[in-house]
Amino acid sequence: MGLGKIRNNIIFIEASAVAKSRRAPESKSRRRPDDEEKAPRKKRKQEDEDGDDEGPIKPRKKRKSAAGPVRLVMRICAGVLGGIGLIFLLYWVYSPIGTDHALLCYFPPETTSLSGYDADEGMRNFKLKDVHDTLISNYKVSDGKRFNDSTGVVYTDVDKYMSGTAAGNYEEEKDLPLDSQDRRGSLTVIRFTKELDPEKFASSFSGRFKSTPTTSRDGKPYYQLQEFVDKTVGAVTQQEPKDTISFFFPNKRTLVYATTRRELEEALKRQPGRVVVSGDMRELANKVDGLYFQCSTGFNELSGPTNSMAFALTFVDTAVRDQKTYTGVTGTGSWFASNGNEFLYASATLYMDYATAKTVRSKLEESFGKARKEIYNGTSGQPSGLEDPFNPKDKAGGNTAATKDVLEALSEYSKHARVRRLGRLVIVEGTISHGMPEQGLFERFWTVVGTKYKSASQSNLLGGAGMGAAGPAGPPGPGAPGPIAPPGGARP
Repeated sequence: MGLGKIRNNIIFIEASAVAKSRRAPESKSRRRPDDEEKAPRKKRKQEDEDGDDEGPIKPRKKRKSAAGPVRLVMRICAGVLGGIGLIFLLYWVYSPIGTDHALLCYFPPETTSLSGYDADEGMRNFKLKDVHDTLISNYKVSDGKRFNDSTGVVYTDVDKYMSGTAAGNYEEEKDLPLDSQDRRGSLTVIRFTKELDPEKFASSFSGRFKSTPTTSRDGKPYYQLQEFVDKTVGAVTQQEPKDTISFFFPNKRTLVYATTRRELEEALKRQPGRVVVSGDMRELANKVDGLYFQCSTGFNELSGPTNSMAFALTFVDTAVRDQKTYTGVTGTGSWFASNGNEFLYASATLYMDYATAKTVRSKLEESFGKARKEIYNGTSGQPSGLEDPFNPKDKAGGNTAATKDVLEALSEYSKHARVRRLGRLVIVEGTISHGMPEQGLFERFWTVVGTKYKSASQSNLLGGAGMGAAGPAGPPGPGAPGPIAPPGGARP
């Protein structure tokens, strides 16, 4: 075989080997440390680090982390929880009491008026000190003589309370004395911040008062309180016992008492937690809000300001303002709250149907919208036609300093007022700013109107219209006496 042919065969074999190596499939496995190309790559990387390579360094592409979607989900969850927390914070600041079924469950279906107060929260809010002091003052004047410190609890131990009055049947009660224990009366439920001793509480009454253990017709125990009053027979004056309130303890932190035995014995039959209040009052009780509230259904002849103060402002449409002639009103309510910066007050009116409620809301929005424009565009900062509902103008026709404070506060209230509707209930709520004692807008306003809500007989912290003298139990109108109804719920 010739040398040239051998060389050709060698070239052919080498070419075939190269071709086979190019056709061979590349390995998908990761390179091992002993691969031949590993060292040069390290060298190039080292050269790049030493700055020998003048070109820019291309960053290594990062692998996508599996934790990315997890972090996104966690952020979404945190946002949702934050929103819920904010809602609960606002709920706590303007905490509703009307929906507290632990208190509401003892009231009868015929309830026509309710009031409630978060006393513990009101005591802790120093911006409401003057308002809270008014409530305490009312209690001390009317019922401080009945409850004393030896009961084991004082007014500062009250957490929340709710008081209400039921409507009696005229045919059943027309022949009964006004102070009869067989009439419908008022009921009050108090929750304390600490446990109390029922035996110590019942035995604490002294002097003119005495409590006696007794049982209902169903055999359930409760206490009857009696007051010894002077009675003159001929020339002789002697003391005779007179039944007043009766009370029982559903648990160690709750006290329930009523102005009549009939009311209390019915409350004894009710199941804790199960609300039997019905009709318009149930709707009002579920929708009122705030640190303090009051609401009423049924109407007698109205006189003076009612629960719906905002509806009675003098720049409001006349047809809506005069509720004695406006058809379709079935109840009213009001409530207030404070977050330390602003005092929020709401007026509400319940109507017979949705159409009437929509019409009233439209008229109110128009009236308050016009008032806001006049406040912003005018020089006085007040809407035209606004008058002081608490103090009449002086004989010279001008406004006193007190009236100026009231008008300034009501102007700010109108400026921030919001009209809304919840079904058949139309609500107007606005705010008045807090400030320094005796200098802030609300503080000056309360200095003027606070005295309008002091009562020497019927208003008290532990009962509203509850522990006063038992009177006729007919359906009250809006603005029924209660501990407080700022600004406009009480009758000056």
